[in-house]
Amino acid sequence: TSFLSFIKKRAGWLIILFVEEFFTQTALRYYDPVMEAVKGALLYVPLLISAGGNSGSQSSTLVIRGLALGEVKLSDWWRILFRELFMGLLLGIMIAVIAMGRVMMYPDQSFLFAVTVGITVLCIIVTGCTVGAMLPLILKRVGVDPATSSTPFIASLVDTLGVLIYAHVAMVVMHDVIAAAQTHGPVP
Repeated sequence: TSFLSFIKKRAGWLIILFVEEFFTQTALRYYDPVMEAVKGALLYVPLLISAGGNSGSQSSTLVIRGLALGEVKLSDWWRILFRELFMGLLLGIMIAVIAMGRVMMYPDQSFLFAVTVGITVLCIIVTGCTVGAMLPLILKRVGVDPATSSTPFIASLVDTLGVLIYAHVAMVVMHDVIAAAQTHGPVP
């Protein structure tokens, strides 16, 4: 394959993925008041969204491998969906405990914020696992090679979903803290 052909194949996806990340930036911008209301909240965004991207990439890789080896058929989607939901739940709980411990290592962080991070990482990993497993099947179904696009597309998609999940969990769990911060400034 010529160098130019490789550039054409890769450039299209990289441009699509870069533009997709605009949604992550837009979500962060939209929820900036929530992130600013909780001291240190933005520091956890990379940690949280990478957990979703990593779990999604693992699921995607396993499904793509299964498709390539003939171990997985498109008709197995429901079985894969339930397996990945359960897998995401168990993995998410394990990582949530570690994440909460990490938050609590800092004396200026509250237990309520640790719970926010824990619930968020649990939800993000469940999302990553299910999106990661389903997207290759969807791409295969519509005639797109899942091996060329699934993993980067999942990482970008889960980044955006991760920010949305984080902001919404924070708004529910830390409602009083956020309301006080909007009135009096950031609260730890």
